[in-house]
Amino acid sequence: MGSFMGQTLESLCVGSVVQNAAIGGTTAVDWANYEPGVLEGCQGGKWDVVYISVGGNDVLNSGCAISPAELGTKITSAVSNIVNNIAPNASKYLLTGYCIPRTNESNRKHYSECSEPSDYTTFRDLFLGDSPPTLPKSVKVIDSSTVCGGGSNSFSDPIYFQDAIHLNSKGYCEVFTQPDIQEYLSCQGEKYFNCPSLDFDIFGLNKHCSENPDDPIEDDDDDSELGKCSDDPTWKFNGTNKRTCAWVAKNPGKRCNKEANGVYASTACPIACDSDQCTIPECKNNDNWKVQLKGGKIKNCKYLKKKKNKRCAYVGTDNTFGYESCKQCGFCDN
Repeated sequence: MGSFMGQTLESLCVGSVVQNAAIGGTTAVDWANYEPGVLEGCQGGKWDVVYISVGGNDVLNSGCAISPAELGTKITSAVSNIVNNIAPNASKYLLTGYCIPRTNESNRKHYSECSEPSDYTTFRDLFLGDSPPTLPKSVKVIDSSTVCGGGSNSFSDPIYFQDAIHLNSKGYCEVFTQPDIQEYLSCQGEKYFNCPSLDFDIFGLNKHCSENPDDPIEDDDDDSELGKCSDDPTWKFNGTNKRTCAWVAKNPGKRCNKEANGVYASTACPIACDSDQCTIPECKNNDNWKVQLKGGKIKNCKYLKKKKNKRCAYVGTDNTFGYESCKQCGFCDN
């Protein structure tokens, strides 16, 4: 959520100056493990209020199967690391959760189980349930799951979204102009906004606070180029050699939510899971990918064609799977 809002909050909280330190595609597990210097360059961490947006990707990457208790453990670790190490100098911190999406994400390979509105209420169930997690006293939680018109039985109004899950300016308006949030952020001036009638673009998407202020500012319309996808050959579900990213690729709908050593398959295996956080690599020429067989023979991409179901799972001498490098397997960009 954070990386898609740029500096739009400045238009919704009068008198505020916003630094956006979000890192797109990250999970609560990532933020629990980041070192203090991850936001180096953001004015030395001198903020009055820190808005924290974590947990959404953990829900999606689990195929919406993560329990409120498990999500609570991950969010608690992330928030504790942010408050104590990454941004320790703020006077207060805010979590809002996320609006129920405008539609389900079950058409995406690794989100196939996220089909009902109730699949997206884990954050709400966690913090409004009988046993909410214990967070530092400086952290305020204001649930926003229903402010875009959705609930446990219905998806949100599409007017508030730029795609299935990411808000547009109208959606951010509904979240951040809630009276409790306006008061907590000490917003000045007029507190009433007619969000459905707002007509302004999200701005500041390229102004991440860690950027050098002396660098030339690019147009907001220029999108940052996504990196190339690469599946991790060391990721193994339950430590089993046969349950690698290649195993995930054979049934991504059920396997992309598997977790090994705190890392979901959807993160470790972006090609197998059809990730939108990176671009599928181009296929290599037949002779540019090689695999050494047990007998010592060296084979190239052509060798994979006859028994693709088995051989495309081989890891080559360049440490890439056959399916991510060879057109014979149908995954790479041909």
